[in-house]
Amino acid sequence: MDIRDKKAFAISSLVLLIGLSGMMSGEGAFVFLLLGIVLYWLYRYLNKDISFINKP
Repeated sequence: MDIRDKKAFAISSLVLLIGLSGMMSGEGAFVFLLLGIVLYWLYRYLNKDISFINKP
């Protein structure tokens, strides 16, 4: 895992926790945060830009 992956994972985890806590309180706007995370990681996966997936 390189530095870029570590930063992306840390930020995604933080936003995911914030989004889940917002959803539990009944606010629906946090769905867009979760959608952003999914789209970001899907984009990186499709471009084969995730270094820790390609390692044996």
